[in-house]
This record gives sequence, C-alpha cells and structure tokens, in this order.
Amino acid sequence: MQTICDNIENIRQFLQSIAGRDYQKKAITGACNAFMQNRRHALLVMATGTGKTFTGLGAASKLSEDLNDNLADIIVCPYQHLVEQWVEDIV
Repeated sequence: MQTICDNIENIRQFLQSIAGRDYQKKAITGACNAFMQNRRHALLVMATGTGKTFTGLGAASKLSEDLNDNLADIIVCPYQHLVEQWVEDIV
C-alpha cells in the first residue's frame, strides 16, 4: 500500500510548479517563521476561497524540507467532507 510519505518528492515538485499568489507566498513564509519561533507550533488561518489547502501544503512542504523531513502534520477539519477534500488534494 502506498502512503502519502511515498509521494513527498512528487508533492514538493507539484507545489513548486504552482505559481502561488503573493498573499499565499507571504502566508507560507509567515507560517514557517512562526512555526520555528513558537516551539514548533503554528496555525494558518485564511478566509474561504483563498487557497488554504495549497498554501497549507506549501507551508508543510517547506517546513518538512527545512527540517530534513522530520515533521508530522495534523490537519483539523470540522466536517468529514473537508477531510476527504484534503486527502484528495494531497493524493
């Protein structure tokens, strides 16, 4: 069975191929900086329709790379259909 971890390089390449909007790039940088300065904790809070999924994946990918792939992510969603959307986007 293939896991998400098996696809980490594909995920990184995909995220790098996306020309994110400036606010997404700033959010990724801000989240990564906050994570490193706040005992390895950070929240990414964005409005509906602003590209949270790809911004969050971009931040997770950047942090994972910075930490030599020594990172676990917890994605919290209030509804099951949102969890399924995250899984779909990650895969």
